Amino acid sequence: MRLFYEVDLFFFSIDGDIDIVDEEIFSFDVKCDPGLGHISTDPNLPDGTLVLNADEFANRRPIDPGEINSTSMAAVATTV
Repeated sequence: MRLFYEVDLFFFSIDGDIDIVDEEIFSFDVKCDPGLGHISTDPNLPDGTLVLNADEFANRRPIDPGEINSTSMAAVATTV
């Protein structure tokens, strides 16, 4: 956590920042079920394209005998 400050006194101003806390507050590690998607090897798609195993790719998902065969997935695009 960092404190930013700025003081403006007509003839001069002071600004800066001070570290208040230098600790990891939250950390997590998420592992995705390998059956939910795969990285495409299709030459028509850009390298590294994530393909969700739904619709025509649904047969790539491991199906638990008790699972209802329905698909509800969401994907969020990010840039690096």
